[in-house]
Amino acid sequence: MNLANASDRAVILEIFLQSYKDNPHVRYLIGDQFVTSRLKTLANFVFDIAMKRKGIYLSEDKQGVVVMFPCASIQLNSKEKIKQYLMVIRAFNLYRLFKIINIEAAIKLERKANPNDLYVWFYGVSEQGAKQDTARKLMKAMFELSLTQQVDLIAETSLARNQKIYERFGFVTYHQRAFDFPVFFMRRTRESPETTLI
Repeated sequence: MNLANASDRAVILEIFLQSYKDNPHVRYLIGDQFVTSRLKTLANFVFDIAMKRKGIYLSEDKQGVVVMFPCASIQLNSKEKIKQYLMVIRAFNLYRLFKIINIEAAIKLERKANPNDLYVWFYGVSEQGAKQDTARKLMKAMFELSLTQQVDLIAETSLARNQKIYERFGFVTYHQRAFDFPVFFMRRTRESPETTLI
């Protein structure tokens, strides 16, 4: 995998959109109206925040994306908080806003991570990539980066099928929480055996 650059925006946004549309957590945030435009607004926000942290990686075949950066970089600065506020107004279901704020705060509290651990904010492949071995190669590249940097990987998902995939690749679910959607909290240590890549 390679670090993405600004010229990769269109390719990456398309993968975001394909992955977000069936994600219970994301769908809860945006609601059932204006889905496409709201997804695009959210995807652009994620892209911009992750690019500033040099945290977007594109698979060799450009069919898969990982957004990850050190947990210490999750906190938004004041300018980013303003952008987040504008994104929320444009993309979120405002009738659920108070509940969304409480849920997101609870998720942050449940996250067990060290500052240098790599937080996997997004991991997904295109519909074409799903027919190939893009996902496996991308996951392997993530593990190699984790080992090189001597840090663990932290991830969350609201899809039970994704939890099973993560666990197949050596992640351990250390906590599960039910909101209006489930959240599985996972960690993969840098020492996890290579056999989990098979």
